[in-house]
Amino acid sequence: MNSRFTLPAALLLCAFTLHAGAISPAITFTAPPIDAGLANGSNVLGWSFNVITTITVDALGNYDASLANSNFAPWEYSHDVGLWSPSGVLLASTTVHPGDPAIGYFRYAEITPVVLTPGDGYIVAGVSFSDGYFTPFYEYPGTPFTTIPAIEFVASAYASGSDLVIPGHFDPEVHGWFGASFSAVEGRTPAVPEPGTWALMLMGVGALLALRRRQV
Repeated sequence: MNSRFTLPAALLLCAFTLHAGAISPAITFTAPPIDAGLANGSNVLGWSFNVITTITVDALGNYDASLANSNFAPWEYSHDVGLWSPSGVLLASTTVHPGDPAIGYFRYAEITPVVLTPGDGYIVAGVSFSDGYFTPFYEYPGTPFTTIPAIEFVASAYASGSDLVIPGHFDPEVHGWFGASFSAVEGRTPAVPEPGTWALMLMGVGALLALRRRQV
């Protein structure tokens, strides 16, 4: 087998490999979530938020109760997740699968990066089923969670059904229905790699070029 690599292709491959899995959660729980079942069927659960400074969203996530409580069985099904603009336009969507990377209590799937500029009323939400997969549920202010400085939590958002639709109901008193989340970095593009990262990339390029020479 004769593999052909070019230097630009090798750099792109290394950059992609290093970026993969670099999830930066927009929301972090500072205490274990309180799980609440949804006896009335499947729902689309999420939350609305304001963007204070420009961010780039690079992954969408959905809550996996088994990551927070060992009494819950691991996921058996996949979950659709969406991100909407303040005007209700679907900016990005994906399906999070049982084997996708887990950070904290969420599993994430990477998306084509989407830039969110400052504004009020963005929404992230995902499908949560009533078959044993629950969502963190907080009824009182002072919920033990933090967000990245570039955004602020506004209200819980929800809709009925198992189809991914933009939630039309909001409850600022519930803190909150975090069925979905996302990963983001500040600014319009992912952060520039640090020197150590560049060194790893160059080592990868060297290995690929050496492989090419052996296979020619």
